[in-house]
Amino acid sequence: VEVKRQDLLIRAFAALQGQGKHASLRLLIVGDGEERTRLEKLAFSLGVGERTIFAGYQAQPENFFQAMDLFVLTSRHEGLPLALLEAWASGLCVVSSSVGAIPQTVTGGVNGVLFPSGNRQALTDALARLLDDPELMGRLGRAGRARVGQEYSLDQMAAAYERRYRSLVTSSLVTS
Repeated sequence: VEVKRQDLLIRAFAALQGQGKHASLRLLIVGDGEERTRLEKLAFSLGVGERTIFAGYQAQPENFFQAMDLFVLTSRHEGLPLALLEAWASGLCVVSSSVGAIPQTVTGGVNGVLFPSGNRQALTDALARLLDDPELMGRLGRAGRARVGQEYSLDQMAAAYERRYRSLVTSSLVTS
């Protein structure tokens, strides 16, 4: 859908190719929707259609993470996307637009890279920097995986629910 701004990702990918950088790269877009035909046409018009893979709808899109070097989220509006947490859990470096709850979750330069929403040049620069520095990309991915384990795992969620329920029970007993 348009709000995901995958056109921005295709344009950044084309800009990287235009710089002669990373000629072996492929862009993988997982998902389907009303924008797909327009995005496919855009990729071909920018000369990257042959290197852009549109995987379409996938019941388990997280299975595609193993084929990725990094995960890019270009949305102009988001809450806290599950896909971002799944990418981290897979150990991928995350590059994301700085929207919604994402800046409270992703700390730029610590566990991912943020760029201003809609800023193709900033996205292109971030991608180039990471692709030129696999060590940095790996470090950010590992930090993201650690953050998911510490704050978003099933155990952490269950512990948070237990704390909340105990707090509610305790306050209910005090006010009764």
